[in-house]
Amino acid sequence: MPQVDSLDELNAKLAEFEAKEDERRIGARMRTIAQDCAREAGHLLPLPDDPFATGITLTPRVDRYGMITVKMCRYSVPVRFIDRKVTVTLTWDDLTVHDGRREIARHRRLTGRGAEHLVLDHYLEALLTKPGALERSEALHQARAEGTFTAVHQTLVKVLLLHRHQQHADVVAGIRGAARRTAR
Repeated sequence: MPQVDSLDELNAKLAEFEAKEDERRIGARMRTIAQDCAREAGHLLPLPDDPFATGITLTPRVDRYGMITVKMCRYSVPVRFIDRKVTVTLTWDDLTVHDGRREIARHRRLTGRGAEHLVLDHYLEALLTKPGALERSEALHQARAEGTFTAVHQTLVKVLLLHRHQQHADVVAGIRGAARRTAR
């Protein structure tokens, strides 16, 4: 491993190494590496217009908790994809999840064995069928810690849960009134 103090110093060392390599001859060949490259350059195809993806593709199944496991780490996906295979592109820094051609989730790549990242939004659909399940969930805990689920969001969930105790028409009328007020 080269020992350097900065990226610029590392790049300079790499450039120096490449210059030496260009002048090197392989075995008993007559030409140097640089001369061989120059001769072959005209035979190479142009680079494609699309950027080259530098990740690996995997196809995990979404478990009953709306999670996928990739390289011993777990990531959430929207609960509507439970028990379906999805396509994951894993790069050095992120993980993108697709259902067909549509992106359904994106996470920062985790590196700690057994680490989990949950996005609260992936579980909001569960409120429709299990409204009490969210309160003690890890997704809610992480969203609060990240600051993406605040007291204002908590109030909104409480408004949505008014359907348990109030008439539907009354709840809808209240939501419409609040929406009109905020639109002003």
